[in-house]
Amino acid sequence: MVDHALALAARGIPVFPLVKGGTTPRDKGFYNFATTDPDKVRQLWGSGEWNVGVSTGNGLVGVDVDVKGGKDGLASFDLAGFSAETFTVVTRSGGFHYYYRTSTDVRNAADMLGPGSGLDVRGHHGFLVGPGSVTESGSYRIEREAPVLPLEGPCLSLLKTTHRARTRRQDVPDDEAARVAASAYLIEAPAAVQGQSGDATTFKVACAVRDCGVGPDTCLDLMLDEWNFRCVPQWEPEALEQKVLNAYAYASGSGVEQYPDGPGPIDIIPPTGAEGRAWYRHGDPWISNHRWLIYKTLPAVGVALLVGPSGSGKSFLSTYLSECVATGQDFFGNEVEERGGSIILAGEAFTSLAPRLSTLGGGKPLPISATPVDLLRDAGNWHRIIQAIDLERAYILGQHAMPVRIITVDTVPAAGLLEDENDNVEVTAMMKMKLAKLAEAYQCLVIALVHPPKSGGPDPRGGGAFRGSADYVLHVDRVGKAKARRLEITKSRDDSERVLGGFTLRVVEVGRDHKDRAIETCVVEASTEAPRGRAPAGYETFMGIVMSCVTDTRASLRIHVGDDYTDEQFEKLYAYGLGIDYQEDDHGIISRTPLNLEA
Repeated sequence: MVDHALALAARGIPVFPLVKGGTTPRDKGFYNFATTDPDKVRQLWGSGEWNVGVSTGNGLVGVDVDVKGGKDGLASFDLAGFSAETFTVVTRSGGFHYYYRTSTDVRNAADMLGPGSGLDVRGHHGFLVGPGSVTESGSYRIEREAPVLPLEGPCLSLLKTTHRARTRRQDVPDDEAARVAASAYLIEAPAAVQGQSGDATTFKVACAVRDCGVGPDTCLDLMLDEWNFRCVPQWEPEALEQKVLNAYAYASGSGVEQYPDGPGPIDIIPPTGAEGRAWYRHGDPWISNHRWLIYKTLPAVGVALLVGPSGSGKSFLSTYLSECVATGQDFFGNEVEERGGSIILAGEAFTSLAPRLSTLGGGKPLPISATPVDLLRDAGNWHRIIQAIDLERAYILGQHAMPVRIITVDTVPAAGLLEDENDNVEVTAMMKMKLAKLAEAYQCLVIALVHPPKSGGPDPRGGGAFRGSADYVLHVDRVGKAKARRLEITKSRDDSERVLGGFTLRVVEVGRDHKDRAIETCVVEASTEAPRGRAPAGYETFMGIVMSCVTDTRASLRIHVGDDYTDEQFEKLYAYGLGIDYQEDDHGIISRTPLNLEA
């Protein structure tokens, strides 16, 4: 693939990587780093067999002739007066890509001669699939080895210049602070999804960017660069431009004052409520769009807290959850409904993540990635980690054909998301403006790992806004250094609170160091059964053996009570344990032998 990319670059055609075996850009903002420099091309492709994308715009125009589905793109091509003597590529469906040069940048356009004409234009911020690319449904190959010709003749009148080539239509000062504010908002703004009020979402986002104090051209540029790549499907630039114009026109009514050179009548989208606010009124029809990641346990979209003291195993538990979602195996007996990948933002213990993750998947690569983070409360650091997530999501999708379903923050204090965890205003802002918007933007579950107060308990340490702002709260209960832990849901937005089960951590060897010493980590052994209540005396010994037994349903348990244990103490152990049956003799206890619990 890199050879195909280099061949195009040698023609002066800027290239960038597409996903492996696909036709979508591997990376966000591909047009910013598409290149003809051979060294940069080699760097972009590395050792990966990424398909080849061609970045159009900046004087390069692609005309896409479609012949599938009854379309007669070739007849439209001839009717429009394009020359066929230029560099030409045959597409996977038997259509053609014709390449041209222009002196001005042109807009993208679909069906430029009308619906069904089968003639599309790729210009500013557009792209074509380059020759050499291969997909499941076919490949792209060069049909005509020829120079890229200048675009001339009557066909030029059919093309429209981009918003960049027109005079700015609104006198709004674009100072750097306004641009930064708009960019920061767009990173977290909800994405438009077809079938889920995508038009209304786009309109609201454009209005919010307008309110940051930038002009319409800058608004469109920023939405294309910082937001559009997350939409499903992505907006064509000219269609998104119309949405932006609607937002700015509605700001003062007709929009005539702002746009003396405007594009003619503007199709204004009426808002669903004051200032574009959505309302549900009693009696309105509704359709449930709630999705579960794990049925009645964790939502597909939302924010969950995983609370547990240091050493309780919550980090191991979070990676075990990622394994379950990636492989589809049950999570404490609950079915995974939406399989996918995970991204871990590791504020601590990043060096131990590699051996920990190596135990997952039984040797098969899983769509789980981790990266170290720090001081995420800083706007610049937050912006950079969002960009990194964007790239890694594209990588996971390209490598594993799975979307990212979970983003884990381990832990909130270590990731530097808060300056003062006791400040409820700051906590609320972090939960709603960062984590909740992250979940909404990427349509995933965000799990934040936090510690309980020193006094213990199921609630997070710090301000009460932690619990109040979370959709779900999971709590790992561990007493002292006990081997057995209990996992429970202590807050649920859509279902009841309940105990999910118990788990232990089993030490496994994952390699040898330079002195041939064992390198060890832990794996989660989960059970739908769990210890109940607070531990009585002897809990650590008792539950350590009981949990090693219940993880294997073929095992049986015999319990001998020694002289140091009274009937009452044993009853507490029994009641706190897993309901293991036991036999009594004439004295009401099993035996007077020294304490010996064996599986």
